[in-house]
Amino acid sequence: MFLGVIYLMAFTLLRRSLSLCAFVIFLLCAPARAIILLNDTEQYEYIHALDGITLKVVVETNNAPFAFLESSAARPVGFDIDVLYELQRLLGFELEENRFYPLSTAAGYNLLEHKEADLLIGGIVLNEQRNTKADPTNIVFSSGLSYIYSKKNKVINSPSSLKGAKVGVKPDSPAEYYVKSVLGCETVLFSNSVMAFYDLVCGNIDAVVADRPSLVYFSRTMPVFDLSVSDAVFDIYSGQFVFYLQKDSPYKEVFNKALKALEANGTMYKLRKKWMSE
Repeated sequence: MFLGVIYLMAFTLLRRSLSLCAFVIFLLCAPARAIILLNDTEQYEYIHALDGITLKVVVETNNAPFAFLESSAARPVGFDIDVLYELQRLLGFELEENRFYPLSTAAGYNLLEHKEADLLIGGIVLNEQRNTKADPTNIVFSSGLSYIYSKKNKVINSPSSLKGAKVGVKPDSPAEYYVKSVLGCETVLFSNSVMAFYDLVCGNIDAVVADRPSLVYFSRTMPVFDLSVSDAVFDIYSGQFVFYLQKDSPYKEVFNKALKALEANGTMYKLRKKWMSE
């Protein structure tokens, strides 16, 4: 009788030990997969998060290669436009009236502030003052200021050589502030960058200071003007490009997650190569 009880206890302990071993194996294997699934779920929770949402997107179209008009005012092209289409593919939102709204940067900010637009894109530089009335996304492109000049008129070897020169800039831009306050140059304001380049070719100004991607793009696409872009890049802070949403926008988090995904899967690299290659 006593031995029977001993055997029964031993069998029970053995079975429990086997169950414990199985449980340990489960802990070693299953949770790892479970964690991966949880992370995947969290990672991709932005997918089609904006299904059924319609956004009014305002575009500054005087900022090639970020955004510019080609054949249709409602359908600009450029780096920012392609990025937005990729965001639309991931998030699922629709464009109001299935179009973009070309406006100046200042007008776009005004619409955001008054809740009359949802998004402003088109070579928009991160601006701390604007952040009080609109929310920036994560950085979509990083660069800096540079300058373009004509060797036929005046060779400019370095940023310091710009001192005393007549320099074309966009009004209310980081370039205008930098040229005036840091370089101390005479500035000529151009709302239209193409007109600035034309005046540069004609010798009416000595250089144009702007974000480097815009200068490189124009030089590359219009070789007939024989303009040279400096290798110098300065004022990096003024070359942080973002999209702007309404202040306290409910879409900011999913936009940033989708932008991070586009960076991780190589889409942003391909778009930078398409539009920003020198």
